[in-house]
Amino acid sequence: MTNKIKQQLVFILLIFVGAGFCYFNYILQPLDKKYNEAAIKLNQVETKLAELKIRAMELPKLKAEMESLQKEVAVLEKLLPQNKEIPGLLRTIARKAQRYNLQINVLTPAKIAPMEHYNELPFQVNLRGKYHPLAHFLADIGQEMRLMSVRSVNMNYSGSTDKNDTLNIVSDFTLIAYTYKE
Repeated sequence: MTNKIKQQLVFILLIFVGAGFCYFNYILQPLDKKYNEAAIKLNQVETKLAELKIRAMELPKLKAEMESLQKEVAVLEKLLPQNKEIPGLLRTIARKAQRYNLQINVLTPAKIAPMEHYNELPFQVNLRGKYHPLAHFLADIGQEMRLMSVRSVNMNYSGSTDKNDTLNIVSDFTLIAYTYKE
């Protein structure tokens, strides 16, 4: 082999090596980098898709739970309403007193007592009637759907000398109705 042929072979070899180097650096390596980035993105998207599928499968359960909680909130709002509803409350008390043949002498609202999570709406009440109906009235108030309580109950014999007077007990107490405080 002559020098000229050797030089040509070396030159051709250098061209192939240079072309291979350029092909690897400028074509294969960027494509490999893009492929790896795309593979990472694909894994992230697949992971997110799997999480979303799991969440989607839980959706009916969450909807049922939400409906249940909404029903519970509706019940709790009846127990502890957000507004005072004083006219309805007064009607309830008057109906219950009438049901037990009690005479309301005084039914006066007092100053609202704010607590941490609720407000207390106190009413000073003076009733006249028989002992057992009065006790049933107080028990009925405690069983009312709306949260109410009775404090400071004071019962006295009316001292009536009239034998026809069947309302022989006078009771003073504080009736507390509760409202939710936002």
